[in-house]
Formats: sequence, C-alpha cells, structure tokens
Amino acid sequence: MKKFFFFAALAFGLASCQNDTNIFGVEVAPNEEPVEYTINVDIPELDETRALADKGYSDSGEGAIKNGVVASEDYTLRYILEIYDKDNNRSGEILYAHTDDNSVTFTPHLIPNRKYTFVVWVDIVPTSTVPTTTGKAADVHYNTDNLSAVTIKDAWAPMDETRDAFTGTAVVENLDLQNINTITVNCYRPFGKLRIVTTDMEAVSNLGVTPEYAKVEYTNVPKYSFNAFNGTYTKIDGTFAKSHTMFNIANYTTSNVNGEMTLYTDYFFAPEEQVSLGTFTMAVYDTDNAESIITTTSFPTDIPVKRNTLTTVKGNFLTLQNVNLQVVVENNDSFSGTGIEKEI
Repeated sequence: MKKFFFFAALAFGLASCQNDTNIFGVEVAPNEEPVEYTINVDIPELDETRALADKGYSDSGEGAIKNGVVASEDYTLRYILEIYDKDNNRSGEILYAHTDDNSVTFTPHLIPNRKYTFVVWVDIVPTSTVPTTTGKAADVHYNTDNLSAVTIKDAWAPMDETRDAFTGTAVVENLDLQNINTITVNCYRPFGKLRIVTTDMEAVSNLGVTPEYAKVEYTNVPKYSFNAFNGTYTKIDGTFAKSHTMFNIANYTTSNVNGEMTLYTDYFFAPEEQVSLGTFTMAVYDTDNAESIITTTSFPTDIPVKRNTLTTVKGNFLTLQNVNLQVVVENNDSFSGTGIEKEI
C-alpha cells in the first residue's frame, strides 16, 4: 500500500482560544473555544478486495478501484473536505488527503453548538502530482476549486477509468460535544457510467479482423455542473459536442469473454432521475489507419443514464451497420444488480 499523505490548505489544528476569529472569519466569544472533532470519510463500495489487473483493465462493468487503478503505484485517491456554516458560507480552510485507502479521517477544530455541513469530493490523481508540502494535487479530470460547482474538464480522455470519482455530504444541525464528536460522510458516484459492448466477436474473429482503435463523436449530450454541497445538477450550455480522436480500445480482461468485447466506456454527470444521453457515433478500426475502418454505428437519443448507475448497451455492432439494430440496455444500480432490458 502506498504511503498516506495528509495536508490542509491551512492547519485546522492551529486554532485555539488565542484566536480572535474562527475558521469562517467570524469573531469568537471567550466561551466559544474551538474543539477538535473527527470527520470520517468512507466509500462503502470500496470495502471489497481490490485486485490489480494484469493487463489493461479488468471489468468494464466496474469502476476504477475494482479495475486496479489505485492498486497501481501510478495513481492515488485525492480527498477534499469543505466545511460550511449555518448560513452556507464556506470556510476559508479546506482539508486534503492523498491515499489509496477507502477511508480517511480529518480532525478540524470547530465551535460546538453550531450547524455545519461537511462536503467531500474524492477522485483519482497521478501519485507523481501529490505535493510534498501543504496543498492538494492539481485537478486532472474535474474542476474542484469550488465543490458547489464541479465540472468536467474539457480535455477528458476516452476509456479512462481514472475518471471515476465519489462525493458525499453530512449535515449536523447542532454540533454538541456531549452527544457527538465523530461525523461520518459516506461517498457515492455523482455520475453514471456508459459502456458499449459488441456481442459478435466470434464472427469478426473468423474474418481475421480485430478491433484495436475507435473514434467517438458526441453531438448533443447534456452538460451539467454538479453541486456537491446539495447534490443538485445544473444543465449548462444546453448540450455539447465532443470528438474523441482515434484511441486504443482498452482491454478489459475478465469481461471480454463469450464473444463479447467492450468497445467504449465513459462517465457523465447525471441526476438521480433517468435522463437521455443524446446522440453519438462510434467508428471502430483494426489499425490506426483511417482506411482500416470496420464499421460505424450511430446511437439513438434515448439511451438512459443516471447517477451512480451503469448503463450497458449491447449489440452486434461490428457486423450490423445500423440495419434493424437491436440494442439491449442494462441499467444497473451502483454498477451491480440484475438490471432491466430495453430494445431501441
């Protein structure tokens, strides 16, 4: 396991009765000495054993942890904790932790008998970017300067499990030291995962063709800003277009079996109510030459995505080219379960 790294923008532990103001810049009365509280941040889904894939990823139906991303020395989890007061003002002090563990503990000094909201964001960053002094690793996939308005960075890469992330909040109406000095924040995904799985690999293999590269182009995908403070989503700029240039198709070693192969995965901010993803096209190639195209598939507008849910789209995408295309959509809560089927 990699070494743990714990840092804060400003050290909460320095607060004392000698301070004239608290962490929100408000004057503190003589009888309002800050007290140390324990904030436990936990990602329940990650409690299971995590295996490192020998090659590529492991299972396209799972997230980054179960695909061995954080088990690698190259990546680690980045935890961000923001604290808000009763008027929803954010503290000027923000805590960070960098570790591959599924839970961390923060110990801020807070004034008892007040309302606080604890907001957490957890994502994946390269280990090499973790600072050796106070601070946080730089944003990679998400803009996190303000957890009330988290957005996806424009230059995201396709089939990249390091885009997995988690978030959670806890509200304490009256932080009473006699009754509570430990607060737990459980974190879950703020988005849905899409995967495109072709079911005709046996037929394609008989032709001596192997899918190695792909291009994906979105035309009108809903674009959201995510408010981690209250768990709401705001649609911004209507829809967006995005073209992924030719990329290597990732090898999911345990799920690419029985004639199936995952051709594409992606993560999207999506509310808890089911929404339609929008139209997009996928072109598949057997080499990185534009002339080596195997097939192009245009996907309809009513493919559903929703928060913390896996949407699997299956079909004979390499041998049927938009002719009476039958697609099965398995919409599985929390990336597990029996799912539902839908023909498009």
